[in-house]
Amino acid sequence: MGQQREASAESVVMMPEHDGLRDVHLHEYSALSAAIADATKRIETIRGLYVAAAFATIVAASSKDSGYIAARISQLRSDQYLLTCVLLVPFLNSLLLVYVASLMHFILAAARYNTYSLRPSIEKLVNGQALHFDIWSSNDKRAWLFLRSAVGVLFYVLSTCVSIAILCSFPAAGQFKVGAVPGVAFIVSVGVVAFSVIVGLGSLVISKGFHKAHDSKFLQPRYLYWATVPVAIALYIFLMR
Repeated sequence: MGQQREASAESVVMMPEHDGLRDVHLHEYSALSAAIADATKRIETIRGLYVAAAFATIVAASSKDSGYIAARISQLRSDQYLLTCVLLVPFLNSLLLVYVASLMHFILAAARYNTYSLRPSIEKLVNGQALHFDIWSSNDKRAWLFLRSAVGVLFYVLSTCVSIAILCSFPAAGQFKVGAVPGVAFIVSVGVVAFSVIVGLGSLVISKGFHKAHDSKFLQPRYLYWATVPVAIALYIFLMR
């Protein structure tokens, strides 16, 4: 009887501590969920503004007289400072893509932490199931994930194609025939575009391991991103053809 009373008293003492720890975990989960929502809004805002700008550019170009675009490109080729500004567009474009990829990695990292770190701790404290959305499956969820991934890939491809198209229009700059400043801008943009391509492909590969218990030693970013060097060289050779 004495031992039972001691055990009962101990359980009573431990309950408030469990409740406090559970509240801490739930607060951490709420904070991470809010951060995920904020990162998602940033991505959607960037994509929306980018698509709107692309539509506006297409409409403005189509409303001009025939030969306007060719004349503008010819003017840019003769002015190294204007050309430098244009050649920095792929740099900024790729920088935007890398930023979006970093937000996606944060979302996945936070979701994975919620699912495989916080969830087991909370379930142990409440002695029941909790926070199962990330491991729960249904056709609606599969369709949502597929379409979200498809939109992300299409956005990445569109932005990368725009950058490469700009670089393809001014190959002479890459050969330093227009001047040193446009040449440097061309080389830097090629490197950053190659980096954004590797980041995008790496993001797809890394995201496949969301439900795996351990990360692959060969898919660490510090190894994957070194592939930027050969891709940049191959892209430069392609642009100089």
